[in-house]
Amino acid sequence: MLVNFVYDDEEILEPYEWQEDDTFEEIDNIPVYHVSTKQLHDFLYAKLYQPLWQDGFMLVGDGHYCFVVDIRKHSLVRRGTLTWQQSDAMNTLIKKEPITFFNIKSKMRPMIKSLD
Repeated sequence: MLVNFVYDDEEILEPYEWQEDDTFEEIDNIPVYHVSTKQLHDFLYAKLYQPLWQDGFMLVGDGHYCFVVDIRKHSLVRRGTLTWQQSDAMNTLIKKEPITFFNIKSKMRPMIKSLD
């Protein structure tokens, strides 16, 4: 499967936004997880850490949207999108799987705004 990766501080790119100089990787074998939409948003927007995660790739999705995450040193370091055809095929597969819950921690603290 062809994946277009961005680092965790960059906005994920949809296939119509792909450029020739993007960071593409071919991944042959990847675990697939059906997650809740809320947890999918955590994977999409937060800097995540899980001490039990092993280095490697996994595909997460809620059956409507999915993407690949790259785990290094127990942290999510990159996210990547698939082609439209691959995403459709993976979402069909994901819908058949039970939901997995990951006990993950955010590495970022919420910003507190002063009311002054």
